[in-house]
Amino acid sequence: MMLDNNNQQLIAAPYGDILTASGHKALLNNILFDNCSKRKDVLDALTRQANSKLTMPYTKLRVPGIIQAVDYDMGREGIAYHDLRSERLQIDEPRDWNASKTRGGYYRNDGVDIETNSDEHPANGYNVGFMDAGEWMKYTVWVNKSGIYQVKARISGSKDFAIGKLSVEVDNHTVASFNNVASDKWISSGTIAPYKPFYMSKGAHQMMIKVEAKGCRLNWLEFISED
Repeated sequence: MMLDNNNQQLIAAPYGDILTASGHKALLNNILFDNCSKRKDVLDALTRQANSKLTMPYTKLRVPGIIQAVDYDMGREGIAYHDLRSERLQIDEPRDWNASKTRGGYYRNDGVDIETNSDEHPANGYNVGFMDAGEWMKYTVWVNKSGIYQVKARISGSKDFAIGKLSVEVDNHTVASFNNVASDKWISSGTIAPYKPFYMSKGAHQMMIKVEAKGCRLNWLEFISED
């Protein structure tokens, strides 16, 4: 059992006619917990997030290496992420991207606007899109070795081809900034001046991606060791 991306309702694997003994048995078997697709963020929201002001890593993010944009920390809106259109008012409402509600609707089950893509350099098939100024996402990253690092971004324009801008903070200090091109083509972009390679100590750090100007889609960041 998993969430249908079109209406966010739970759906089960095919089971036949529930009115037959075999169909009824198949349905019961398919909805067993061990046979369901586990969504970590859904379980976290159901068991922890109600009054929590803490975030938890969605997966282990290591530096140096590639940080997928869609692997931001788990937590509530305003705590783990901020999205201007984070609500869906009812499960059967039409997918009107101009309305005041979440857009995208893939991979995770919160208010961040995640969409699919076919970028091949390298990717997990998803990116954060529909990015508006003022939005942000938090990430817990683990640095394997103290040293000097630089950041690159896999980025593209949005459907309106505006020149968007993103910035990256590590432990509340801005370390990188990126502009996309006015196109929907994916590019690997270096950081914009005046930002230069920076020092990170071994261990856990908090990273934030902030949207400075709308018009970006972000696939991933790559932290590269200068040592």
